[in-house]
Amino acid sequence: MRVTDSQFNSIMQRALMDNNIRLNRVFEQMSTGKKLNHLSDDPIAAVRLEGLKKNISDNQQYQRNIENVQSQLTRYETNINTLEELSQQVNELLLQGKNGTLDTESRAGIVLELKSLKTEMLTTLNQKTDGSYLFSGTDIFNPAIDTVSYAFNANGDYRQTKVGDELYVSSNFTIADVIGSNAIFTDLDAAIAELETALRDLKLRSIRR
Repeated sequence: MRVTDSQFNSIMQRALMDNNIRLNRVFEQMSTGKKLNHLSDDPIAAVRLEGLKKNISDNQQYQRNIENVQSQLTRYETNINTLEELSQQVNELLLQGKNGTLDTESRAGIVLELKSLKTEMLTTLNQKTDGSYLFSGTDIFNPAIDTVSYAFNANGDYRQTKVGDELYVSSNFTIADVIGSNAIFTDLDAAIAELETALRDLKLRSIRR
């Protein structure tokens, strides 16, 4: 079969175009340092690469989530330690208050300090971080405890954070986790009332003398 000049020119043009495409691809790979710059370069490898990119992106997000959870738990640890210290101070003062030899001024001082510690404990339980109440479960826009009735306003649910494929962790503690019930405050109020009664009796005896 005789190849005409027009056929020959057409074949040469296609060959030159193919060579130019391959050459441009090589130049692009050299300039970007990437073997794959377009899906058409290697469709199967490109799909795998996209999958790897997604895995990397997911893992980076998981790492950020882990760091956020760690930061959040550190805040909880700080506040729980504060509550433990306040509770210890309350116990020490209650023991002092049982000393029958205390004078009026000492008893009055203990009562005032107990009331102050109770306020600090309630404030700590209603602590907010970034606009969210720490100990309110998933009901983050309501304070955990009513400062008058001591009723729990929060729920006992846990906030779940994804830290891996199919892996979630709780990123919060609830008020029930920390103090169990509101009995700590009702009992404290009863103890304060008892001390105040003893203080009034002591003052009356002092006046009668």
